[in-house]
Amino acid sequence: MNDFLELTQGLLDNNDFEESSGFDPIEPGTYRVKVANVEKKVSQNGNEYISMVLEIIDGELEGRKIWNNLFFTTKTAENTIKRIYKMAQLVDIEPKVFSDLDSIVDFCSGFVDKAFEIEYDEEAFVRVKFNKGL
Repeated sequence: MNDFLELTQGLLDNNDFEESSGFDPIEPGTYRVKVANVEKKVSQNGNEYISMVLEIIDGELEGRKIWNNLFFTTKTAENTIKRIYKMAQLVDIEPKVFSDLDSIVDFCSGFVDKAFEIEYDEEAFVRVKFNKGL
Protein backbone atom coordinates (compact mmCIF):
# COMPACT_ATOMS: atom_id res chain seq x y z
CA MET A 1 0.00 0.00 0.00
CA ASN A 2 1.05 3.64 -0.49
CA ASP A 3 2.94 4.92 2.59
CA PHE A 4 1.68 8.49 2.17
CA LEU A 5 -1.88 7.27 1.83
CA GLU A 6 -1.62 5.29 5.08
CA LEU A 7 0.11 8.13 6.92
CA THR A 8 -2.30 10.84 5.85
CA GLN A 9 -5.37 8.67 6.37
CA GLY A 10 -4.21 7.88 9.91
CA LEU A 11 -3.60 11.54 10.71
CA LEU A 12 -7.00 12.51 9.36
CA ASP A 13 -8.77 9.66 11.15
CA ASN A 14 -7.16 10.64 14.46
CA ASN A 15 -7.49 14.38 13.88
CA ASP A 16 -3.77 14.56 14.73
CA PHE A 17 -2.29 17.80 13.40
CA GLU A 18 0.23 18.53 16.14
CA GLU A 19 3.83 18.62 14.91
CA SER A 20 6.42 16.57 16.70
CA SER A 21 10.20 16.55 16.41
CA GLY A 22 10.41 13.03 17.81
CA PHE A 23 12.88 14.27 20.45
CA ASP A 24 12.39 15.56 23.95
CA PRO A 25 14.00 18.97 24.45
CA ILE A 26 17.53 19.00 25.79
CA GLU A 27 17.44 20.11 29.41
CA PRO A 28 19.61 23.04 30.48
CA GLY A 29 22.86 21.82 31.99
CA THR A 30 26.51 20.97 31.52
CA TYR A 31 27.40 18.74 28.56
CA ARG A 32 30.51 17.37 26.92
CA VAL A 33 30.28 18.01 23.18
CA LYS A 34 32.35 17.90 20.03
CA VAL A 35 31.99 20.22 17.07
CA ALA A 36 30.50 18.02 14.34
CA ASN A 37 30.05 20.55 11.51
CA VAL A 38 30.60 24.20 10.62
CA GLU A 39 29.07 25.91 7.58
CA LYS A 40 27.90 29.27 6.31
CA LYS A 41 24.15 29.64 5.86
CA VAL A 42 21.67 32.37 4.98
CA SER A 43 18.73 33.16 7.26
CA GLN A 44 15.17 33.73 6.07
CA ASN A 45 15.91 37.45 6.36
CA GLY A 46 18.82 37.07 3.93
CA ASN A 47 21.53 37.50 6.58
CA GLU A 48 24.56 35.22 6.45
CA TYR A 49 25.50 33.35 9.61
CA ILE A 50 27.61 30.39 10.69
CA SER A 51 25.86 27.21 11.75
CA MET A 52 27.96 25.18 14.16
CA VAL A 53 26.58 21.75 15.06
CA LEU A 54 27.63 20.39 18.44
CA GLU A 55 27.17 16.70 19.24
CA ILE A 56 26.87 15.46 22.82
CA ILE A 57 29.60 12.85 23.30
CA ASP A 58 28.59 11.03 26.48
CA GLY A 59 25.74 10.30 28.87
CA GLU A 60 22.17 9.37 28.07
CA LEU A 61 21.92 12.13 25.43
CA GLU A 62 25.01 10.95 23.54
CA GLY A 63 24.58 11.65 19.84
CA ARG A 64 22.03 14.45 20.30
CA LYS A 65 22.84 17.66 18.48
CA ILE A 66 22.80 21.29 19.56
CA TRP A 67 22.93 24.06 16.97
CA ASN A 68 25.20 26.93 17.98
CA ASN A 69 24.40 29.60 15.39
CA LEU A 70 26.80 32.53 15.15
CA PHE A 71 25.32 35.80 13.87
CA PHE A 72 27.21 38.86 12.68
CA THR A 73 24.79 41.77 12.85
CA THR A 74 25.98 45.23 13.85
CA LYS A 75 24.87 44.51 17.42
CA THR A 76 26.21 40.96 17.72
CA ALA A 77 29.41 40.82 15.62
CA GLU A 78 31.85 41.81 18.37
CA ASN A 79 30.48 39.35 20.93
CA THR A 80 30.29 36.60 18.29
CA ILE A 81 33.98 37.08 17.43
CA LYS A 82 34.82 37.03 21.15
CA ARG A 83 32.96 33.69 21.48
CA ILE A 84 34.98 32.28 18.57
CA TYR A 85 38.25 33.50 20.11
CA LYS A 86 37.23 31.98 23.46
CA MET A 87 36.58 28.61 21.77
CA ALA A 88 39.98 28.81 20.06
CA GLN A 89 41.70 29.62 23.34
CA LEU A 90 40.05 26.63 25.05
CA VAL A 91 41.48 24.17 22.48
CA ASP A 92 44.87 25.89 21.96
CA ILE A 93 44.18 27.31 18.50
CA GLU A 94 45.82 30.67 17.89
CA PRO A 95 43.22 33.42 17.19
CA LYS A 96 43.70 35.37 13.98
CA VAL A 97 42.34 38.42 12.20
CA PHE A 98 39.37 37.75 9.90
CA SER A 99 38.79 39.48 6.57
CA ASP A 100 35.28 38.20 5.82
CA LEU A 101 32.71 35.57 6.81
CA ASP A 102 34.39 32.88 4.70
CA SER A 103 37.65 33.35 6.63
CA ILE A 104 35.69 32.89 9.87
CA VAL A 105 34.09 29.68 8.53
CA ASP A 106 37.55 28.39 7.56
CA PHE A 107 38.88 29.20 11.03
CA CYS A 108 35.90 27.62 12.81
CA SER A 109 36.31 24.50 10.69
CA GLY A 110 39.44 23.92 12.78
CA PHE A 111 37.11 23.21 15.71
CA VAL A 112 35.57 20.15 14.01
CA ASP A 113 36.10 17.08 16.21
CA LYS A 114 37.39 19.27 19.06
CA ALA A 115 35.68 18.58 22.39
CA PHE A 116 34.36 21.15 24.85
CA GLU A 117 32.43 21.31 28.06
CA ILE A 118 29.47 23.64 27.64
CA GLU A 119 26.66 25.11 29.68
CA TYR A 120 23.46 24.82 27.65
CA ASP A 121 20.36 26.89 28.35
CA GLU A 122 17.63 26.63 25.72
CA GLU A 123 15.91 29.75 27.08
CA ALA A 124 19.00 31.99 26.97
CA PHE A 125 19.63 34.35 24.07
CA VAL A 126 23.11 32.85 23.72
CA ARG A 127 22.29 29.23 24.44
CA VAL A 128 25.79 27.78 24.63
CA LYS A 129 28.56 28.95 26.95
CA PHE A 130 31.89 27.23 26.32
CA ASN A 131 33.49 26.41 29.69
CA LYS A 132 36.63 24.49 28.78
CA GLY A 133 38.28 22.43 26.10
CA LEU A 134 38.62 18.71 26.66
